[in-house]
Parts: sequence; C-alpha cells; structure tokens
Amino acid sequence: MKAYSTVRLDPNYQKKIAELVGEFKVEDWIEYDKLYSSDELLEKIEKEDINILICEVEVLREDFFEVVKGLQLICCVRGNPVNIDVEAANKANVMVTSCPGRNATAVAELTIGFMISLARNIILAHNIVQNGEWKGLEGVVTAKGIELEGKTVGIVGLGAIGYKVAKILKTMGMNILVYDPYVNPKRVEDVEAKVVELAVLMKESDFITIHAVYNKETKGLINADMISLMKPTAFFLNVARSRITDEKALVNALKDRKIAGAAVDVYKIEPTGRRGSPFKGLDNVITTPHIGGATAEVVTHYSEMVFEAIRDFLDGKIPKNVRKMNIS
Repeated sequence: MKAYSTVRLDPNYQKKIAELVGEFKVEDWIEYDKLYSSDELLEKIEKEDINILICEVEVLREDFFEVVKGLQLICCVRGNPVNIDVEAANKANVMVTSCPGRNATAVAELTIGFMISLARNIILAHNIVQNGEWKGLEGVVTAKGIELEGKTVGIVGLGAIGYKVAKILKTMGMNILVYDPYVNPKRVEDVEAKVVELAVLMKESDFITIHAVYNKETKGLINADMISLMKPTAFFLNVARSRITDEKALVNALKDRKIAGAAVDVYKIEPTGRRGSPFKGLDNVITTPHIGGATAEVVTHYSEMVFEAIRDFLDGKIPKNVRKMNIS
C-alpha cells in the first residue's frame, strides 16, 4: 500500500501513518511551492501507484475520477471538501474522508480576538503610539472603545466553530442570537441563545459573525439588503467563506460609514496579491490573510484524524468522517 500527501503533517502522526501503509511520501504543497492540477496529480498517482491520497486544496472533479486507477482513499484535511466531487469519487469506488472541527478552536479564538480588537480599537491605539501621535489625552479619547458585556452578538451558523464562539461570548456576558436552519437545539440551550430569522439578527445585533458552511444555500446569504439592516454602530466579522457575503456591498457599507467596522479573514479572490484586498485603505476594517486555521495545533488535529481514517480503512472499517455525497 502506498500513500502520498500534499499537505504538511504532524511528525508523530506522519510516522504512524508510514507504519500503517508501508510506503509513505509527503510533499507539502506550501513548502514545495507546488500545487498540482488534476491532470498532474492523475499522472503522479498512476506512475507511482498511489493508493491513498492526503490533500487539502487540489481540485478533483468528475473527469479525474472517470480515469483514475489504483486510488482507494482520499483524506481531505478540510472540514468540507468542496474541492472534491465526492459523488463521482464514490462511483469510482474511491472513499473520501474529511476533518470536520479540526480548526474550530483556532477560528473561534481568532473571532474573539477580532471582536475585542474592534470593540477596543486596538489597531488604532497601537498606531497612535507607534506613529508618535500620543501627546496627551486626545490619544486616549481617539481610541476610546466599547465593552462586549451586555452587547448582542448575532451568530450565523452554530456548528463546531459557531458553538465555540458562543460558549466563550456567553461567559463574557453577551446576549446571543442565532440564525441556523439546521441548528442543534441542545447547543442553543447550552449557550442560552435565541434562534431568530436572519433579518432580525442583522437588525438587532451589535456584532455579527459568520460561521456557516459554504454551499448553495449560503452562497450570497448576506447580501446588500441584509447588510443595509445593520445598525450604524454594528460590527461585521467573516472568518468563514467570502462568497457567503456580498463583498462589494460590505466594502461600500464600510466606505459610507453605514456600519461601524468589520474584520475579514476571507476574500472573493485569494491571495489578494500586490493590489491588496478590496478593503485596502479603509480605516474601519481589520484584514488578515486567511489565517483562521493557521495554528500548529490544527496540523496536529487533522493529522490525528487522517491517521484514524487510514487505520480504520485498512482494518476494513468505515472511517468516522467518511463523505457520502458532495454538499458544495
């Protein structure tokens, strides 16, 4: 059995996987600066007789699975493998597994960091000191912020990440509104949240944070009309997927000061390149380069899940996180 990975793995689990399969090669696409096209990957799989593929960003569609030979298992280290045609894979007798929740803590903690930074004007305050502009009380007045306690947060999507965010914010004394048509009632009860329609959430929230899965239902969910419902004092956060939100409408709302501010980790076009993000130059937004899941611990989390999936597969068991259909 031969396994091949295009993603970095935790050294301990990399060793364990190698012991399971016998022959294992890792070429992290970031370290090697090499992102395979489906045709290139197809050629490599057939040439090197690869049976198990561990990947993250490679796009594998129906035409790939119609001709691939020898491949038995794909372990995608994403929570939702939208880059893989799971239905076509299943038809070709290729099992696909994913890693749901592997970055839940990382993204939740970044979300909290964003909220505190927005509320307390941390970026602005930092710049006042760094730029030598703190010459008296005016610096303190300029960076004056608000407290989170007693404010209302609207969470769109109470899945693994949204739930973690809600639990943290509940301990900080915030009121929680939730929009999620498929919400787990137990989770709502645990964080003492109130389930509302999206329009209500947009109108009543002081902070709105997106944690929904990106699919046909959520594409463009937060459109211009929804953004127009926000309070002028409200803040918007997106650490999920850009296409859930009308990016242009959000930029315009920030430019026109229709809302107080935003924090954005995801963009319609990534990477943003030399031109910068569409939010470039705005002083009421925090922008980061899709770092939501960029922690050392996330690598360990998904490495463990991949190891368990391969172990179960080789033992003739159905892995815990096997995918049976494409929900993209």
